Amino acid sequence: MAIRYVSINLIEDKDKADLLVEVPKKTPFSSVVNDKIIPNVLRESNNEEQRKILSHQNSLIYIQIKDDYIYFVIADESATKRSIFAFLNDLIEKFGMVTNKQNESQNRKLVEGVIKSYNESPVKYDKIAATQQKVEDIQDVLVDTIEKVLKRGEKLDIMAAQTNFVEDVTNDFKKGAVKTKRRACVIM
Repeated sequence: MAIRYVSINLIEDKDKADLLVEVPKKTPFSSVVNDKIIPNVLRESNNEEQRKILSHQNSLIYIQIKDDYIYFVIADESATKRSIFAFLNDLIEKFGMVTNKQNESQNRKLVEGVIKSYNESPVKYDKIAATQQKVEDIQDVLVDTIEKVLKRGEKLDIMAAQTNFVEDVTNDFKKGAVKTKRRACVIM
């Protein structure tokens, strides 16, 4: 689940937004987002807060409008809606703390940091996936424990069989010893 592109734009009017930052810079996505998608989304939104998902080739475009800003995330189709919108919420929260929103290098570092964090561990942005991962880890531990118990049980079964064999041999030896003792007593 990789994020391919992120941009943050300041909404100026109904069909125009000023690009504040994009990562990576000047990609084929840039022209699609800036020339085609932004004007359409802004006309439809009336500057109201909203979330939207569009499909483009093998990618999904996640759009969120909030507080006069429009956020774009282009991600692989394998990304879950929950994790991308959690990523967007994290990005929006961190961007909200920025005092000088016109500082492109500062914005770039912020966006790159959030993207890196997501791409290294997307599960932490998806609580359900994180819970599923924990359940799978617990299942692995349980399966390992059950296998060890079964191996131990097999070893116990082998030891019980060996004990029975030794007991049988011991009983045979005892009977033989008693017979030998009786014969020895008869001879004397």
